[in-house]
Amino acid sequence: MQLYSGANSDFVKFYDIGVLPRFIFLNKDGRIINPDEIRPSNSQLLKDIDSTIYNSI
Repeated sequence: MQLYSGANSDFVKFYDIGVLPRFIFLNKDGRIINPDEIRPSNSQLLKDIDSTIYNSI
């Protein structure tokens, strides 16, 4: 899911995001898996997500 929260949102402040766009990989509980994720258009991202899911089972 991609979200746009704006440069001054509580989300941006909470996660201390200094540059937009910023891609952060969060788990279902909102914990950061990767604070500097690659762009969604990068084919490696799907492999990273699959690996994370597989390794957490």
